[in-house]
Amino acid sequence: MTKHLGTNSIGSVIKATLFGVPLPVCSCGVIPLATNIHKSGASKGSTLPFLISTPITGGIISIIMGG
Repeated sequence: MTKHLGTNSIGSVIKATLFGVPLPVCSCGVIPLATNIHKSGASKGSTLPFLISTPITGGIISIIMGG
């Protein structure tokens, strides 16, 4: 986690967004997940895009999959 999301660079922000897109997590479950990612070594700059991208795309994926 620290290797990919530990720095405050544009690359880690893009990676965090891409990591969050395929996860089918609702908005109520993404906060504890983002907290654990930050505690595992992700920077604040990469935790925020993960926190934003996951529930937005998670709802879309759930609808497509018939959830």
